[in-house]
Amino acid sequence: MRLTCNKCGYDWEYKGKLLRPTCPSCKSTVNTKNRTGEPISEPQALIDEATHLIGVAAQRLTVLNELHNKIVPEHIHSKIDELRNDIKKIL
Repeated sequence: MRLTCNKCGYDWEYKGKLLRPTCPSCKSTVNTKNRTGEPISEPQALIDEATHLIGVAAQRLTVLNELHNKIVPEHIHSKIDELRNDIKKIL
């Protein structure tokens, strides 16, 4: 399988079985398959992972909003606000 490193652009023929082999040039990892087992390129792997992480962050933001609306001690409200602001920066 032909792989191209997304970080340095190095192109090589990979014959191993790892899902994330290491680039021989810069030592970063390169995805060979997506979550469903289909071969993919590194840019698609990054897009898939970012989409997954945004989904997780959105779910956590929903939970934080629900917690904030319930009766909780003030020090918990301030911590929830901090977490909410951190997640909003990501989204």
